[in-house]
Amino acid sequence: MAVALAGAARAEDAGPAPASDTLRVGVPAEPGATAGFDRDLFGAAAREAGLGVSFTVVRPGDAPAELDAGRVDAAAGPFPPDAAIGRRPLAPVAGDGDALLKRRGDGSLAAPADAAGKVLGVLGPPPAAARLRSAAAALHARVSARTPAFADPMRDLATGRVAALVGSLPDVAAAALARPDAYEVVGPVLGRGVRLAPLVRADRPDLAARLDAALARLKADGRLAEMQRRWFGIAFDPPAPAGPPKP
Repeated sequence: MAVALAGAARAEDAGPAPASDTLRVGVPAEPGATAGFDRDLFGAAAREAGLGVSFTVVRPGDAPAELDAGRVDAAAGPFPPDAAIGRRPLAPVAGDGDALLKRRGDGSLAAPADAAGKVLGVLGPPPAAARLRSAAAALHARVSARTPAFADPMRDLATGRVAALVGSLPDVAAAALARPDAYEVVGPVLGRGVRLAPLVRADRPDLAARLDAALARLKADGRLAEMQRRWFGIAFDPPAPAGPPKP
């Protein structure tokens, strides 16, 4: 989820509850896997907590200030570590990292380890060689690199010039969502994922507790994993919380 948070531009009321019982959530402006997951997740968490929900689009980097001003009650991540200082992070809901995109139905690539010895391309911005080296290290395997056709990696994959593309999970998931008939994500995520933990405004510890309890129930009964599969193509256990940051 290279998740970009966005800033207050409009609100979409998605719940019939009165304002005092409505969770106001800052969400990304751009379409894609991350934005879909955020809305899906917060909608389910609000219902589980007995709240209505409304979504407010916020500009990149503005979410902490929106929380502090009380214009939103919660905001999706990820955030730099210092953004949680003085605010209340919820439990992580997803993990970031690189993943593989393959042609749908390619049985020779059922798991990332199957990429050993295959030719891989790169989906996303350079440096391509560094991303391929990182993937090889995460797989503990030798892979062949194809970076010259960087301008059109999807063509390389479609024509079989590469067995898979390495990219950030949000980029890979977006490509799979755009053509679910042709491509699919290969999990689990490669490398160390960052924690994607939403933030709640500091003056609402009661709300943070209700949402954490709701998220725990979503995880326990499989609904969180279902949302991860819907938007990212794979399900995974979120990394453990790192603990509250120190000022």
